[in-house]
Formats: sequence, structure tokens, C-alpha cells
Amino acid sequence: MLTACGNDSANPTLPAPALKTVSPSATFIATNVRPTLYKPLAKEACQALNDNFAVTFRVSAGMGEGAFNDPKNGDLGNGCVFAMKGTGEEFVSAPEAINMLRTSLTPMNWVEDKAYQANTPTLSAAAFRKEKGLLTALVEWTPTPDAKCPLDQVATCKLTPKQQLFVMTIKAAQR
Repeated sequence: MLTACGNDSANPTLPAPALKTVSPSATFIATNVRPTLYKPLAKEACQALNDNFAVTFRVSAGMGEGAFNDPKNGDLGNGCVFAMKGTGEEFVSAPEAINMLRTSLTPMNWVEDKAYQANTPTLSAAAFRKEKGLLTALVEWTPTPDAKCPLDQVATCKLTPKQQLFVMTIKAAQR
């Protein structure tokens, strides 16, 4: 036997749930949502790039699949993702790392898209195109903790190559 609020009747009466009417003007509309337009390059193409990076930079490149974002227009998708770490002994400078990348990609028919170029004292960015593919590269560095160089003064700090920690992230995808 059910009991509702102290009513011992065999057929308790429960209040009807309140229903709210949603007006058409209250309908949720997603804005600024970009469709997934990019997909990874063929596995063989990703492996060829990874092999190229290992030779060019003399450091092991971690390779996997991950999120891809075209920084110019916001198009999204997935792509091959490569990550390399080293010191100033391997990378010298962020612009020089991009220059090395440019030199290594040219024989593979990747052409730089200068609209993606960016440089600051601690980073360089670039992008390259090949057919329907887009490859983006970001090289960033920070001083080691023992360098005692504040990030806002990094351009004027006297650092040895070993006191510069570089991270290079390259992503490649196709439409």
C-alpha cells in the first residue's frame, strides 16, 4: 500500500508535474561552431614527416594523432601531431628551427604559407601547404629555472644554449 503525504487511501492522488512551454525565441542556437573539416594525413605520410624531423633536428619526435586547429580560420579536425624537445644546442633559436623545418619540407613539396608566420623573442610559428594538406609549426622556448631569467626579460638575458628549453609542436592534416 502506498502512502502519499499521510493519505492512507489505496489510490493516492499525486499532483501532475508542472510543464513549461518553451517559446521559439528561447530555442538554443549554436553559434561559432565549426564543422570538423580536417583529418589526419595517411599513416605513411605522417611517418615520412616523422622520419624527416628526426634527421633534421637530431632529436626523437614523438608522433601521434590529436586535435588539429587551423589558427587562421578556426577550422577543426584531427591530424598527425609531432612533438620534439631539446635545448639551445639542438634548436639554436626559434626562427632557426623554423628555417630548418622549411628547408626539410621543401623537397617533400610543402610550400610555406606566409600568412601564418609569427615571431616573438621566445617563439616562432609557420605553416606549410601541400595539395589539401596544412602543416602548422610552433617553436617555443623558456629559460631553465637555474638561469634565473624572468620571462619578461628573456630578450636581454645572457643564456647558454643549455639554459634554453625548446618545445617544437608540429601538426599536419588534410581537408
